[in-house]
Formats: sequence, structure tokens, C-alpha cells
Amino acid sequence: MRRSRPRNRPGIQRPPAPPQAYVHRRYQGFGDWLFALAVCKMVNRQRPDVELVVHHRLRNGLPAQAWRVSDVRYRSARPSRRDFCDVYELIYRKWPPNGYIESTVANWNDLTPWPIEYEPGVYPEFRNTPPRSNGGFALMVGHSKMTERGNREWGHVNWRALATDLSRTMPVIQVGAARDLHLPNVSARYLGDTFVQLVRLMRSCRFYCGPENGLTVLAGYLGVPQVTMYDGHQVDPPFNRAERLDFADHLKIERPVEPPEAYEEVMTWLESRG
Repeated sequence: MRRSRPRNRPGIQRPPAPPQAYVHRRYQGFGDWLFALAVCKMVNRQRPDVELVVHHRLRNGLPAQAWRVSDVRYRSARPSRRDFCDVYELIYRKWPPNGYIESTVANWNDLTPWPIEYEPGVYPEFRNTPPRSNGGFALMVGHSKMTERGNREWGHVNWRALATDLSRTMPVIQVGAARDLHLPNVSARYLGDTFVQLVRLMRSCRFYCGPENGLTVLAGYLGVPQVTMYDGHQVDPPFNRAERLDFADHLKIERPVEPPEAYEEVMTWLESRG
């Protein structure tokens, strides 16, 4: 027997649907999605009536894992214009006038009718991860598939030399993508591991060292001391890449250096921290 569709009772109206913002990224960059995640947390805090809907294709890899264990409220869906009263793409500006996150907030305010204020230091938190501790080891990425652009790379030979120098002072653990080139003299390698495992390693290391990539952003969110090697390529006109990452306890080596000089600078920085 065919059921008839229920009719609305006279005088009874359905509650209005909450405003929806469609969060989308043109690229799958880990750091880009982490910037969007921080801004979405600010939206949760300041605009709790706005429902965040994330593109359904964010299903695999580190970005998807980060969103799933974060404290940001959202839902995943396949976008359709009839399903959304407002559809927006959340991206940072190509040439940010300020920091990356602050610029993403400005972009949100340009694209949506729900303006928010930039909140410095408001970063996502992640479930099922331990508190911060100092395990005494250095966490390194080196020449990685996670950094696709050559102008961010210091070079595998240089990373090998720095890992060897650091290993004489403390244990070194390598992290990165599954097919990354191996660094020598490391105590362990976690290549292609899960997001939760990366967070656990970061929260227990003495400091993190690598090129500018998504793990640089993650270390900043977690409050982990870190060293970023820019190799003199930080100036990407018309803005300085290094100035757009404003995290505490962050040593930025922005000039071309050889591994011995980088090692001395890292050790001096560590000694100054006590």
C-alpha cells in the first residue's frame, strides 16, 4: 500500500534552517587545511548559529584525519546549491597582507555575511592525544614529499648532514611521507603514519625541525619548539613567507647556510632556552 505524504497542519511552520557555510579548499595542502581549521574554530566560538559544511572529498590523508579528531563542529556533505542557503570557499589570500590565519579570517569576512574577529592564539585541539612532555629527542622531516615546492627545500644532502650532527647530541626520530628519503643515524622512522601518531610524537619531542610545510603549522598549534629552514627562499614576492608564521618558540633560519652553521645555530638556540 502506497503511503501518502503527511500534510503540514494549518498554522504550524517549520523552524528556519540554520545558516550554512560551505568550507572548501582548491588544494589538498595539509597546512592550508590547518589554517582553515583554526578559522572554523573561531567561527564556532563567535557564530555558533552558523553550520559549517565541509566538502565531502576531504576524506583521506592527514587533513581529513586532523579534522576528524579536532574540536571543531562541522559536518561533511556533497554540496548542492539547493541544499545550501549560502555557499563559500574558505581560502587564504594568494598574497596575504598579514599572517596566514589572519588573512583567512579577512577572506571569510569578505565572502560571508557573518563577520568574525581574528583571535590570536586560538588553535584547534585534538582528541586522543597526550599532553606535552619533553622526551629529549629531535623530530625531523628533512627532504620530504610533504613539501612539494622546491623553493622550500634545503636539499637532502644538507638534511642528512644535520641529522648526523644532531644524532651525536640527542636521539633523532624521522617523520614524513611514506616514500621520503631516509635520514641516517636516526633512532626510529615514522613515515606515512597517522595524524594522531604525529601529534603524539610532536608533543613528546624536545623540538621539531624541518622545512616550511603543514607540520610547521601543526607544531605551532601544539606549542612545540621548532626550527624552520628556509634556505634563503623565504622571500616570495611581494611578501615574506617567514613573517606569515607567527608562532612562539620558533627559530627561523632564513638565509642560505651550510649544515655545520645550521647545527651551531640550533644548539645555541637550544642552550638559550635552558
